[in-house]
Amino acid sequence: MNEVHRYKVVTMLSMAGATIGYDPHGPDVVMASDFDNAARLFLDAAERCVAAERREKELQQRLTAADERADRLEQALKFYADGDHLLLADPDAWDTCSGEPVNFLHDDAGTASVEDGSIAKAALKPAGGDGDEK
Repeated sequence: MNEVHRYKVVTMLSMAGATIGYDPHGPDVVMASDFDNAARLFLDAAERCVAAERREKELQQRLTAADERADRLEQALKFYADGDHLLLADPDAWDTCSGEPVNFLHDDAGTASVEDGSIAKAALKPAGGDGDEK
């Protein structure tokens, strides 16, 4: 921005045509074009500031929603990791099956299988941690 030039008033002419003198000088004045330019720059900056605040608020709302969703997903995973999904009438009737991953349990009749929650436990582990932090 070009510098706004300020001038010291020595004599002013009133609307009625009278001369007003100042000794040694009067107030500072600026050219109307300089004032208009400075005002425009200020208003542009204010609009950008309002837009940035609006964007920050929107991003904060999205972050809060994502945090809440992550909390709900973690609760759901914990349900499985804790084995709360396993309602086995006779736990002894379930065992691992040869050739299957050890986290899959199969009933004695061979008609059903269920994952024991190991996958959810693995998903709940912090990155690089062993999951014992919680």
